[in-house]
Amino acid sequence: MKLVALRTLATLGLAAAFGLACDSGEPATTPAATTAAPASVAVQPQVTATNTAGAEAVATKATKTTNTVAPKPTFDPKSITAETPFVGKRIGFAYTSNIMGKLEPCGCKSNPLGGLARKKTALDEQRKKQKWDGELIVDCGDAFSPGTFIRDHEREVVNVTADFLVDSFNAEGMAVLAVGDRDLALGRKKLTELAARAKFPFLSANIVDHTSGKHIFAPHVVVETAGVKVGFTSVISIKNGNNAITNPSNRDGGSFKVTKPVDAVKAAVADLKAAGAELFVLLAHLEEDETQEVLAENPEIRLVLAGQNNHIYNQPKKLGPGIWAQATEKLNHLAVATYHVWKHQGPGGKAENRDKNFGLEDKVVVAQKHIDDLQARLKLLSGGSKASIDSLNLQIGAARGKKRMAELDLEDATPIDYSANFIDFALLPLGDDVKDASD
Repeated sequence: MKLVALRTLATLGLAAAFGLACDSGEPATTPAATTAAPASVAVQPQVTATNTAGAEAVATKATKTTNTVAPKPTFDPKSITAETPFVGKRIGFAYTSNIMGKLEPCGCKSNPLGGLARKKTALDEQRKKQKWDGELIVDCGDAFSPGTFIRDHEREVVNVTADFLVDSFNAEGMAVLAVGDRDLALGRKKLTELAARAKFPFLSANIVDHTSGKHIFAPHVVVETAGVKVGFTSVISIKNGNNAITNPSNRDGGSFKVTKPVDAVKAAVADLKAAGAELFVLLAHLEEDETQEVLAENPEIRLVLAGQNNHIYNQPKKLGPGIWAQATEKLNHLAVATYHVWKHQGPGGKAENRDKNFGLEDKVVVAQKHIDDLQARLKLLSGGSKASIDSLNLQIGAARGKKRMAELDLEDATPIDYSANFIDFALLPLGDDVKDASD
């Protein structure tokens, strides 16, 4: 019996020794299979019951070692600055708007822009450059019709072009397409055919049947990428009053009715919540005041990918809780927005526009350049007339005053929350320097 007890204590001592080595952070040198307790350990409760000094010593030593494990350091979001390395997921949104059936470059004498083949090249380059965790290709509306009215002799060309566009979108892996007001000029029957041809949903939450009020297109959809459930919805403006809405080509499919955007989005967001959406994205074919109204009533929306007008906006805007970024027209550019989802924020966390003070910073730089130019001219006037020198000194004083005002405006600007989710945004010109894709 004494021999058995000694063997049992020896076995417990070896097991405790291996456990202590692991707890202390030292690498285990024995294969994992050898660390498993042998059958003799099964008598451990009996050995412990004897209150032998050896067993008590081993148990006490093991307990003390376990209690000395250092706690993990806590993460403080308030410590994040512009230089803090990003930790999270990068979701890429590559999108267009107002293509209006334009497939080829514009034909301009100076740097002609546009073309589907160039779009594919730019998209492939961004995929390599950005190294997104997930990507979504989107169109924000008015893809098919060149205007709000299509003449009979033009209709066949417009329809064939629309078919080709949908096939191209299928090939590039488009996620969703918003139906714009110009698109309604194709008529309900043709749009329904295009939606059936597409491998992606046509979206509109506020284009409904004039009589029944039922949705003609999907009002919303959830698309998952990189483990993030992205909820999309889309609406068009009720301020257009254009012929595509008031008098569509309805001889082959019935008329349309456009409902109030804010109500349509509210209903869509409620459905998206129920479907488990985490990041809410609005494809907005709206005027800016309409967009602000929608965001005020739907604070869940974090991204607004816009395409109502044809102006070029190189910087995103912060509108309420969301970030607004607009594409351009006729495939002149590919809009790219990389949404950075911090690990501590999650997809639905607070969003910030890190470029919101860009204009103010630019004013300071421009004012300083003007001062430098005036001072250079003053130096050249050394020995010149007093009147000319006095005039330049007055101009320098005024320029310094403008710079100081710009600096004060910048100081009063809202601080940037670097711990919030954010986007990097760019409009990539599809010019001559972008080669046509080979396939």
